Amino acid sequence: MKPTVTFYSQTLYSFYITFKQFSRMINSQKYWYLEKFDLTTRLSKDEMMQMDRAMVMKKIDKNTFITFPELKGNYIYFLKEGIVKIVNVSDEGNEMIKYLITSGQIFGELALLETQESENDYAVAVNDCVICFMEANTVKMMMEDNPKMAMYVRKLVGLRLKKIERRLESIIFKDAPTRIKEFVQDFAREYGKLREEGLVITNFLTHDDIAKITATSRQTVTVVLNDLRSKGLIDYGSKSLTIPHSKIKEFGV
Repeated sequence: MKPTVTFYSQTLYSFYITFKQFSRMINSQKYWYLEKFDLTTRLSKDEMMQMDRAMVMKKIDKNTFITFPELKGNYIYFLKEGIVKIVNVSDEGNEMIKYLITSGQIFGELALLETQESENDYAVAVNDCVICFMEANTVKMMMEDNPKMAMYVRKLVGLRLKKIERRLESIIFKDAPTRIKEFVQDFAREYGKLREEGLVITNFLTHDDIAKITATSRQTVTVVLNDLRSKGLIDYGSKSLTIPHSKIKEFGV
């Protein structure tokens, strides 16, 4: 018995609908951005499409406050481009940088574990950024159906807490020059890219930001970085820091 025309029509129509959905997905900027995140490697294509539909993408200008206390717990943020600093502001207005978020990372993740963030914590764009965000409840529902995703979020929170603990130990037990040098080493290991001139960190932080991360002063940061440069271990400008190939091992990266 020959297949009917209706059978072919339905098959072609189903293929057309599937192709259109896939075409929309691969042409979506948000979808391509999502592929760059460690979190999304734990997702199926259907889950990626669901996240793509639920997500909003925005460009954020440098020095813009991205999250505010009254919005905490409502959204999860995915940083596509740029650097974001998570800062704690004291009642006296003093700012301490707790940790940095770079492209391919998420923040606001404590909302997924029913954990309250400090009311004095903010996220601030260090430079011009592209950020995708979606409601925390949507991500929670996906986590309930995806144990790998849930495990990743718990691991991420644990790693960030350990990073803060190490910084506190460093502040207690190490002097200012050591803290600054070790910060540059850690930052280079995590974010540096090998290029012709050496290991390069683009969008390098200001001396003021480094001071707030290392609990030192801007003047001390300048002195330490200038000393490292005079020894030929680093070279830096307003937008990048470079460790020459011949000095990478000596610098301890």
